[in-house]
Amino acid sequence: MRCLAQIRLENNISVEDVMQHLNYSRSTLDALENGDLEFIQYPLNYFFTRQYASYLKVPFPQQFLMSHFKPGEKK
Repeated sequence: MRCLAQIRLENNISVEDVMQHLNYSRSTLDALENGDLEFIQYPLNYFFTRQYASYLKVPFPQQFLMSHFKPGEKK
């Protein structure tokens, strides 16, 4: 999956637009765009990532199982 920040910028979507539409904080968006899966507890990190990808119309790879978002699991 390509970088979420890159896709957001390519589509001229501002951080503020994402924050307003998804009701995410700036720190949540920064974590998602930096690939930080431990920014919030599991399973919320999985659902936040999937929701952001959906908002950007990026297919969320089916091989990304919820278990990939658990702390200590192999990624």
